[in-house]
Amino acid sequence: MKQTRKITYTAVASAIAVIALAVTALPFMPIFLIPVLIAALCFFIAFQCGIPHGFMAIAVTLTLSFFITGGLVIVATSFIFAAFLAAPYSILAHFIKKLDYTKKKSALMRAGIVAVFFNAVFAIIVFVMGRFIGEFLFGIELDRMMNILGGVATGYIILAVLGTVIMIFYDFSFIFAAKVLNKHLRFWKEKNDEEDKK
Repeated sequence: MKQTRKITYTAVASAIAVIALAVTALPFMPIFLIPVLIAALCFFIAFQCGIPHGFMAIAVTLTLSFFITGGLVIVATSFIFAAFLAAPYSILAHFIKKLDYTKKKSALMRAGIVAVFFNAVFAIIVFVMGRFIGEFLFGIELDRMMNILGGVATGYIILAVLGTVIMIFYDFSFIFAAKVLNKHLRFWKEKNDEEDKK
């Protein structure tokens, strides 16, 4: 695949990711994690054009989305999730792409890696980044959310377990979507390579 086409695919993936994150700026957008995770898929596709292209897509998307979505609490939160969850996850997904859920051993390994990754990121977001966003998450005060669930410790565990299950389910869906997109990318690549030879 020519470098120009790689740059084109990367630019398209970056544009879609920026649009997905811009959607979080709309009012009454309570499930803003969905666009954030769509951005992760876009980053992953960019990585298929080469590692530098993947990092380029992440840098461009996060820079643009910072200026587009910066300012409001819930929007700032979505940007933090994009920077600390979507971007690192897409990098992780690229390096463990040979692991899937078709075989038991592979499924357990991938699920375990994703679970450890999510809990590490969740801890950073809650205990570190939470201080920079006013201790708010999804527009709700973290302490209040955890107290409703039975206290800070109990609430954190419940949210972590629930988030882990959701993340693994997303990872399962992510693999399916990535395989479909990669299949089309390979088709475009082979078609373009044939045209280049003519």
